Amino acid sequence: MIPPNCSIIIEGRQCGLTSTCIISVATDGEEYMIATLCDDHFVDFKKQIKYMQEIGKLPKGNVRFQMIKPVGTDCVLNSKNCP
Repeated sequence: MIPPNCSIIIEGRQCGLTSTCIISVATDGEEYMIATLCDDHFVDFKKQIKYMQEIGKLPKGNVRFQMIKPVGTDCVLNSKNCP
């Protein structure tokens, strides 16, 4: 499951905007999801990731940004009608 809201916390409060992007780090054949972000925090957090890798808080590796593609079906929206 992907968190529904942006992962950024500002002054102790989580951003309430909908996530539009998944950020992960791929290293040594493994991939680690770091956060989900809204459009408002995407650029700032991209800079923060590089800094966190430099100081060793995140593993060094290829940073991946994947846009979230919402999908809806009648089955998901109304589970009573699912086979």
